[in-house]
Parts: sequence; structure tokens; C-alpha cells
Amino acid sequence: MVRGLVVADDLTGGCDTGHAFAATGNRTQVLVAADHSLPDVDVVVVNTGGRTSGPAGAAGAVREAIAAVPADHHYFKIDSTLRGNVAVTVTAAIEATSATEPPLALVVPAAPTVGRTTNCGWHLVNGTLVTDVMADSAAERPPTTSFLPDLVAADDMTVHRVSIETVARGSDSIVGRFRDLSAPAIVVPDVTHDRHLESLAKAIEVVDRPIVPVGSVGLATHIAARSPFNRGEPPSRRPINRDGLLGVIGSTNPITRKAIDNLPDQEVIRLPLEPTILGKEEAVTRAVSRAGETIDQYGRAVVTSVYGSDPTGMVRSLAEQHAIEADLAAERIGATLGTVASNLIGRRSLGGMVMAGGDTAQSVLAALGTRSILLSGHAVETGIPIGQLTGGVADGVQVITKAGGFGDERTIGRCLDALEST
Repeated sequence: MVRGLVVADDLTGGCDTGHAFAATGNRTQVLVAADHSLPDVDVVVVNTGGRTSGPAGAAGAVREAIAAVPADHHYFKIDSTLRGNVAVTVTAAIEATSATEPPLALVVPAAPTVGRTTNCGWHLVNGTLVTDVMADSAAERPPTTSFLPDLVAADDMTVHRVSIETVARGSDSIVGRFRDLSAPAIVVPDVTHDRHLESLAKAIEVVDRPIVPVGSVGLATHIAARSPFNRGEPPSRRPINRDGLLGVIGSTNPITRKAIDNLPDQEVIRLPLEPTILGKEEAVTRAVSRAGETIDQYGRAVVTSVYGSDPTGMVRSLAEQHAIEADLAAERIGATLGTVASNLIGRRSLGGMVMAGGDTAQSVLAALGTRSILLSGHAVETGIPIGQLTGGVADGVQVITKAGGFGDERTIGRCLDALEST
């Protein structure tokens, strides 16, 4: 049995949340392939893929993860912008962990250090309602409401708000509120500052009743800093034998698009979209050839499928022209990015990789035959951890994973610099 199990709804989110535990001295491994034996580590992260699957599939994947990885403690990772099957994940988490005593599910998507807050029950991104922010994005399964109690509501479950006044008074106040509530139930606290997460984590630790934490990297960071997870500092990063760096970017988030545009033009290789969507081998051949030449000349190359200000619209338009389903077009783009990475690594010993976007990372690692990512406990910046690939053709390669919405216009460049300076 492991000390902790993180059940995440996508790969990059699992990595950034797993990093919280690795940073406090826990040997933490993110499982990429579902069919290998349980690693000998302190914390295991399982990616259910529940963000983009149907509700029934998302719920079933949560239950399967808990059954497959016996653990003393659980953390359920949801998106800080509420994409995916959030309500289903909360309900499944309660059902799967209530064998002895009905728990309270504490739902905390807030991460104030990256601009995600919950105020009077309303969830905000940099002060703007999350539904307004996501309306301008290409996100799959965006939130239907910014009012968190309504978003997580379940037919047979009471939802309780915990006001900012209660949270701001500290952990004793929060514990008192927890003790007043009948279980099972869903609890939604206001969080506008990092110290509120600290108080919630302390309350979880000391309260004398089961609490199921469901949240983003914000709450996980503070849970990992407390007993039984705080085991000290992570080990020093090991040097790598560099032979070029590769970035693979599939996220269409505006932040990531700006980061691509901020890179030197000569280092960026864009997939030829039409042959990629049509599944033609020439898309791979051209990208591999250009990326290899770029690495030889500049020491790094960034391969991306993202074009212009509306990359999703561009893909949909091309798919319609060729009578191809949009989902199939997106699948072929992900598979091509993975094949390009696999071919490059098969031809040279790369020193490190940077991947942006959860679906992109999953496609690339599947193509590489990667079994897991062993997190180092070190990060480039908040939410952007450094790890090492295990298994497959890229075994031992250092990797940085980035969720599409994290960082700023210089983050991808900083990720490449971080690998280069090791």
C-alpha cells in the first residue's frame, strides 16, 4: 500500500499535482501506461483521462484507480478552470472512499498563486468569471456555470458553502464548520488567498472525520506540506547527457500560443496540417527531417500543431473540407506529434523534452512506450514540474510537462533553458 494516491483527470494536471508531493520528499510516480505493476514509491498518480471522456467513463475510471492502487490517503485532481466532469468526479470520489464512514467531499479548485479563486461561491480566473474566460477558449467540456455549488450539485447529495468569513478565521473555524455538517455531503469553501488553502489543509489533518479532498494543485501543495507527507526536501537534480532538446506543443490555450510566438522562429517547426489531418506519412517525414536539422543547428527544436489566432477553427475547417470528423482530425494530430517525437528519439539520444497540453503529452508518451514519469520534486515555476521518463525508447530522458493555461509568454523558453542548464 502506498502513502498517497492522486487520481487526476488529465496527464499534465496529474504531473503538477504530483509535483506537490515530490517537492516535500515523497518519491512520486505518474503512471502513463495502465498495465504495469505498481511502483515502489510513496505517492502514485493515476491519469483517468476523465476530463474528455463521457460522465459514466469518468466515474468508472475513478473507481478503477482506487481499486487498482491501495493507498492510505487520496487526492482527487480536477481542473482549476472547471473543465471536464467535475461533478461526476466528486460523486465518484465520495462513493469510492466511503466504505467505513460517509465522508465530506471538500471541493477546492482554487489556486490563488495562478489566479484561480472562489468568492461567495463564484469561481474566478484572474478576477473574471470562469465561464466568461472559457467562452473564448477552445476547451472541451467547459464549465456550464461559474457558481461552484451549482456545478458540483448531485441529486442525492447536499452541497454546503463555507463562507470567506469562516475560512479567513483559520483552521479551528473550518473544523467547527466541518463538525456541524451531516455526511455524505459536498463542501465548497471560498478561497481568495493562499493562506486560506493552508488553513483548509490543516483542518483536513486535524478534524476527526473523513474528508475527501477534491481540488487543483493549490490545495494539494498545502496538503503535501503537512503530516504525513512532509518528509523534507527533494534530492538534487542529476546531470543529463545532452544531445539536443525537443519541445512538443499541442495546446491551443492563448497563453501557450503566445509562448510559441515568443520563441525564435528558427526553432519552431509547425506540422503541415492538411497532410497530418489526412493521415499522410509525409507529415511525419517532413517534421522529423526539419526538427532534426534544427536540433543539429540550434540545439533545440519545438514541434507544434498550433497556427494563428484560431488554431481549433483552422483544424475544424480543414476537417470539414475533407469530410473528416473533428475528433478524428484532433486524434491524428496528437498521433502525428507522438510519432514525430518517437522517430526523433529513435535516431538520437535527446537530453530532454518539453510538452504542453495534457492530450498532447499522453499521445507523445504513448508513442514513446513510456510507462511512467518519476517526478524530481523540482519545477521550472508554479505548476510546471520536471521529471524523468521511465520505460520505452525515451527511458531516462528528462521531461517538463506544462498545462496549456499555466505560465506566461516566456514559459516554454524558460523550460528549454532549464533543461539546457542542468
